[in-house]
Formats: sequence, structure tokens, C-alpha cells
Amino acid sequence: MHIRHIDTEAFVAGRPGGPFARAESLFEAILGQRARLPSRRRFQARDQAERQDIPLIAGEIELLNRLSGAPA
Repeated sequence: MHIRHIDTEAFVAGRPGGPFARAESLFEAILGQRARLPSRRRFQARDQAERQDIPLIAGEIELLNRLSGAPA
């Protein structure tokens, strides 16, 4: 299992013109044309998962416990 995280703040550090604001403007323009962004469903699912519990089967719980070093 690989978990990767990219620090977006470090990635854009020192770049002029507010890259995040430009990206948000671009996304809003795309959505304003009623186009669908491929990641939209993933972000909606992530938002929902943060508000609700995510059901796990016993094997997934055991794996997470083992990876975290939690007692069985």
C-alpha cells in the first residue's frame, strides 16, 4: 500500500500571480460551460466521506490496525 501526499503550498511557493486563484478561476470557467471535470465525482465522494462514516469490512480494519501498529 502506498500513500502519497504532495504539499501544494511548497510546490507553488515563490510563483507569481496566485496559482491557486488562477486554477480556481479556470475550474469555475470550465464548470460554467456545463462541462464536467473528471475529478468532480472524486471530490464529491471525499466530501461525503468526511461527513459520514465509511463502512469497512473486518479484513480492512485488521489491515489498518496492523499498519498503524494498533493492538489487535
